[in-house]
This record gives sequence, C-alpha cells and structure tokens, in this order.
Amino acid sequence: MYDLEFVHERNKILIKLYFALVLIGLFVAVPNSYGSSCFVEVVVTMPTAAGVALIITYFIKIKKYIVASMYAMILSIGAICFILTYAHPIALNYISFFMLLGMSTYYHNYRTVILSSIIILFSTNYFMVMDGSVVFQRLPGDNFINMAVAANIVVIMVCMMVIGQIYIGKKMLKQITSTYEKLEKTQKELIIDELTGIYNYRYFEYIVQEKIKNKDKFELIMIDMDKFKNVNDTFGHLAGNKVLQDLTNFIKSKLDDKDIFCRFGGDEFFIILNNLETAEETAENIMKDKKKICTLYEGNKINYEFSVGLYKHENENEDIDYKEIIEKVDKAMYEAKQTGGNKIMRCG
Repeated sequence: MYDLEFVHERNKILIKLYFALVLIGLFVAVPNSYGSSCFVEVVVTMPTAAGVALIITYFIKIKKYIVASMYAMILSIGAICFILTYAHPIALNYISFFMLLGMSTYYHNYRTVILSSIIILFSTNYFMVMDGSVVFQRLPGDNFINMAVAANIVVIMVCMMVIGQIYIGKKMLKQITSTYEKLEKTQKELIIDELTGIYNYRYFEYIVQEKIKNKDKFELIMIDMDKFKNVNDTFGHLAGNKVLQDLTNFIKSKLDDKDIFCRFGGDEFFIILNNLETAEETAENIMKDKKKICTLYEGNKINYEFSVGLYKHENENEDIDYKEIIEKVDKAMYEAKQTGGNKIMRCG
C-alpha cells in the first residue's frame, strides 16, 4: 500500500521544483528582439492571468479531486498537441514534463492542480510567440501580438467550455444521484416494514412466488403471537409496537444470514429457509429461548407467547400456488393455537 500523505508531500516538492525550473528556463529564453516587457505583459502575463482566473473560479464552484485532475490533464494534453503541431525545438523538450505535470495532479490537492495549470498555460503562451516559431513564420507580415492575443482568446474559450461542461456535468450528476436515491428510498419503502425494519408482505410474496416458479425447495416458518390483543388492550398500542420490535430483534438473532425474515402483518411473521434440515431446529430454538427474554415497558414486564406453523416445499413438481401454500402453513399455525398455543405444528 502506498503512503498517500508521503506521495502528496513529494509531489508538492516536485511541482515547486518544476515551477522554478520552467520559470528560469522561460525567462532565460525570452527573445531579445521582442523586448522582455512587451513579451511578458502582453503575450504571457495577461492571457495567463485570465486563464488562471477561470481556473480559480472553477475550483470555487466545483470541488472534486478527480474532476480537477482531469482538467489539469486536459490542459497538459492541449499544450502537447500545440507543441507537436508546430514542433519548436525548445518546446519539444517540455512534452514529457507537461504530461507528468498533468498526471501528477491525480488525487492531489487543489493548490497543486492550480499551480500545474498555471505552469501549463504560462508555458503554452510563451511557446506561441517564441522567436523563430513556425506559427509566426506562416503569418503575413510581423503582427505576432495580434496572433498571440487571438490564440489566447481561443485557449481561454476552450477553458471556459471545459469548465462549463464539467459544471453542467456535475449538476446533472447531482440530479441523477438525487433521483436515484429517491428511487432507491421508494423501492426500500415498498419492501421494508416501517415498524420492525425487516421485509414486509410484498417482498415475502415475491420471494415465495419466485421459488415456486423456479421449482426451488424451501421451508416456511409462520409465527403468530398468542393473546397479542391483550397486550394492546392492557398496555396500549405503543407497548404492542415495542413488543413487536423486541420480538423481531430476538428472532433475527436466531437466524442465519441466508434466511429471509418478514413481517406479514400485525403480529404475524414468516421465515423462509433454503435449508430444509434446519427448519424444525430453528423453530425449536426460538420457542425454547423466548423464555429468557421479555419486553419492559413503563415498569411492566411483558413475556412472549406465540404459536408456530411449519410447511416444507420439497416436491418441486407439485402443482401448488402461493395462496395454497399460505393456507397450509396458516392452518398448521392455527392448529397450534387451538390446542393451547405456545407450540409448534407442522403442516400435514
């Protein structure tokens, strides 16, 4: 694993070193025939400052490391394309530098990216007006300043287009992300029970029907609380809700990750198990350990009693639908209730 902090510090030093070397190289190579004052103020400093202003505006509006790095890389590629097009001998020496400069900003801080962009803009502007450049040899007359200004207008327009596209892209991405999050939330609300946080009857019905369609083997455990109405009547519905939540957490602690636990409605719960061998053991563990826990509500101790029905779907060729399966396991559960409750009954 790389030490990113070390890489960042190293890159900061390299960027500063590059910056110093480029500035020294550029000013040493300034053509005497144009005069340094004219060259620096008109051809390099002003357009570079305009480009830098756009960069800074961009960073204030869009603060994303990866997008920022892409922007610096785009600038470096533009500089390389310009240099390759006109093939100035001195400019060619900076090709690898521009590429490294743009790439070095990846996953780096904004200050480094801004500095890199300044170097690239500054250097490109300089190479546009170097003495003997093929660019200006192609122009009629000697009006190189007009050409430099025009070229820089193009550079700045390209910068604005890139910034605008990225800004619009960010806005669109934000809208898409927001829409996706809302859709995800809506989908979650459709299949998650609000009170207990487990799956609801919609998801239960979908899973069972899928298993029937795919001819999968599975086992159902249906749990229905005994005398739950008495809890609501005696302690109130808030107490009843607390009991359901505590019972949900208790049952979840007894299940494997692959088991699907759903609240069907009211005080009815279903567990879908793929392992046919563990259904009875799971039901017995739930029934046995429920004696160890209870719900405490406003100083009252509420114990759990419930009846359990079991149904095994092991004949994948059996012609049966979802409704018939629910009727069978429901019948087994009610047989447990009618024979005293607080017990397990398997569908015959």
